[in-house]
Amino acid sequence: MKHIRLKMLLPQGEDTNLPVDTYPVMISAIDTTMGLLEIVGVAEFAALGFATSIVSAVVGQWLALGSGYAEAWEAIRADRMAMGFSYGVMTATDGKSGHWVSQNFGETHAEYGYDFVDGGVKAAKAFNAGLDSGYYQGKEPTNYQKKLVWEDVLIRTGMIGTMSRATLNSWGHAQWVNWYRDMGIAFRKFHLK
Repeated sequence: MKHIRLKMLLPQGEDTNLPVDTYPVMISAIDTTMGLLEIVGVAEFAALGFATSIVSAVVGQWLALGSGYAEAWEAIRADRMAMGFSYGVMTATDGKSGHWVSQNFGETHAEYGYDFVDGGVKAAKAFNAGLDSGYYQGKEPTNYQKKLVWEDVLIRTGMIGTMSRATLNSWGHAQWVNWYRDMGIAFRKFHLK
């Protein structure tokens, strides 16, 4: 059996989504420290060792909150982008129009369940960026390569040959949307690492 490798790439994250609200905190902490050094001098500042260590511990914990936020956002961004990408690939390789894909899968509102500032909006934007990228990259392969993508996913899910054309023709809109969702999830499971 000959293997064909399609080169599809997930879009990279944008640096604009990093927690820029942590930068003023860092600048403020550095500015405060430098200001104290100028006012009291290095020797006197060192004599404040105990107080300085407490302040440093508090400031350090405060700054560490920003790194947790960035890590959480990166995990969410990667997850939502990969899911959108998978939906885009599977709908494009099956010949769905861009309008159909955006109407049925494009996220126009903030997603629920994110406990940080603009988390739902950022998650929706990441999903849509993945959806767009997957759709346009899914349009590029030849018809034969698109057929192979579908055969592979159907074989791996055990769905190949399980439904008749009559069954597929009787499906309503919601069943088709759910079908592409399921196939997108399978594509992600088997092809995205």
